[in-house]
Amino acid sequence: MKKDDVISYRENVYDPLNQGIDEQNRILRSRSTWRYSKAFALGLVALGIFLVLAAYAYYFFKRHYFQRIDKLDQGIISSGKNVSVTTHRFATESFVGPGNQFDVTTRFKYSKTSDLFNGMKPNVTCYISRGSVKYEFEGALSVQAEAKKLMGISNADILNMKKYCKYNEY
Repeated sequence: MKKDDVISYRENVYDPLNQGIDEQNRILRSRSTWRYSKAFALGLVALGIFLVLAAYAYYFFKRHYFQRIDKLDQGIISSGKNVSVTTHRFATESFVGPGNQFDVTTRFKYSKTSDLFNGMKPNVTCYISRGSVKYEFEGALSVQAEAKKLMGISNADILNMKKYCKYNEY
């Protein structure tokens, strides 16, 4: 064999260089992850501040001066007759009496709607209803007798259900 026929080669070791490149890539990845984490945390802080401010606004919204109306589960109905307007507010207690099939409703009647908002004392009446039949506590005796017969209740049942009338809450 001749000297020219021998193949010679040289081996270069690039392991330290490859390790340095890998280390730089890892540092860049951790920097971008840290940036995303900071952005996410900042977003959570902003959301928290927004929710606190929204709750604060809701608190002031609910503290409206018509608070008195929200005291009971009720409806408000206004009906106009000529010039005057009568406003009714209702407080209903459902599923009472024998068989839990009656509703006791307290009716608060105001001569004007402004009387309701100003806290004026209303005219208060109460009635028991079952379906479309009503027994008015302050109604005519002949109508009361007919309503008792249609609803199938006794005087003791009526007195027992009268405790659900809300005469003192206006």
